[in-house]
Amino acid sequence: MELEIVVRPRDEDVGSKLDEAPGWPDYARELREVFRVAVEASGAGALEVSGLMVHEPLPDRLSWLREGISIAAAEVADLYTETVGRGSSPLFCLASDVLRIELCWDGWVFLPTTQEVYDALDDLPEEHLEIGWRPSRPDPEPDGVVEFSADEDFWAQVRLAARHKTTLLGERWASGTCGTRWFLLSPENVDDVIAAVEPGSLISVAVDPDLRVRLVDRSFTAFTAPLGPGELVYREVWFGVDDDAELAEVTGAGFDLFLSDAALAELYAVVPDADGVARRRWDDPKQVL
Repeated sequence: MELEIVVRPRDEDVGSKLDEAPGWPDYARELREVFRVAVEASGAGALEVSGLMVHEPLPDRLSWLREGISIAAAEVADLYTETVGRGSSPLFCLASDVLRIELCWDGWVFLPTTQEVYDALDDLPEEHLEIGWRPSRPDPEPDGVVEFSADEDFWAQVRLAARHKTTLLGERWASGTCGTRWFLLSPENVDDVIAAVEPGSLISVAVDPDLRVRLVDRSFTAFTAPLGPGELVYREVWFGVDDDAELAEVTGAGFDLFLSDAALAELYAVVPDADGVARRRWDDPKQVL
């Protein structure tokens, strides 16, 4: 990537309210054309979803959205314009070898790419947006990523635990408070759950955890008692709670079993792709300890 194209709305109201602002349709029309021309100039046939973050359940029309999925070039402009307008969950980037599209803040969009792609935008209208550029910056190297792949030895440990102890399995398929599925494993369902996890997911397994521990000043996941085999309803509480009132908000909603994030740093691995290679890079849970 030689430079980063920077696109921002000229209307501050659009920047703060996005698709709820009166001026959004005009900005969206010009922004959609920026995406269309940039993708065409890049020569990419498709762009890949990365950095997926989900803070609310995916709407039905986006239920297919997953990390690593490819979006056809012809669909990128509409999809990402909608993403910018929403300005909230789900958030993600789209990338090919020569173009990356990433939402920043207040309706701003960055497109790390080549000089040729930037030049292709020269004649586009800028009545409702401004197109600029800045030098490209290399992506920082992540610190402490998961090195373990969910291989047969890993799943053998999970099966053994499910036969003899209370075993919770979390499948984090996206970042964010709604990016995980939780299961209480049993000898009867463990193979079905293993078969259902998706490539690229981070699997964290808590064996015989103490769910009554109240480490409320640290991040935890809360569940409803009693637990039953199968998929569980949960609530992630990032950074814990500061006082009894915040704790009462969690327990008052029916979540009274707490699993500390520290319990997720004991047995964990990344589900490999179909070719056996675990490509997605997740932060190592041990970093929370």
